[in-house]
Amino acid sequence: AYLHPDLDEALGRCEDSILRREAPHGDGAPALGIEEIDIFSDFPAADLAAVKREATARRFAAGESIVSEGEGAESLFLLTRGSVEVGVTVDGGGFHRLAVIDAGNVFGELVLFDLPRSADVVAYGDVEVLVLTKRSLAGLRRSRPEVYARLLESVGRSLAERLRHANHEIRALA
Repeated sequence: AYLHPDLDEALGRCEDSILRREAPHGDGAPALGIEEIDIFSDFPAADLAAVKREATARRFAAGESIVSEGEGAESLFLLTRGSVEVGVTVDGGGFHRLAVIDAGNVFGELVLFDLPRSADVVAYGDVEVLVLTKRSLAGLRRSRPEVYARLLESVGRSLAERLRHANHEIRALA
């Protein structure tokens, strides 16, 4: 057994071990289709097709930086395979994990609000995403405004759920 001098590091290592063992869409798993991404659960097929036409597939290797805190938001990421780690740099230069996001979810939502990135996002293992850039989102807004509005509503619900979860965790720590 190894004793960790830092509780956050110990918890992170435990979480890492569980994620490697239990992740349903990790290395070797097939990529999810856009219809399997949570925010699109109630989208009709034609709307999904419109979003998919605007998306570009990308891959990131384990440990590769996808988003950096403070940079301008240029893309919304639809996580189709693997997991990403979300965290911030803390005093002293250390990395503090805020969350691990699994396939079927999105990250990079601040692009919809033209705000800078609030955290770092790193590929936790090999990752596949569908990317919606500012440009592709603007194209969707012009060509299919009703789909763009539905996307905004779905992302808003997703962000509200994350905020509710964060508030619950903060209360538990208080």
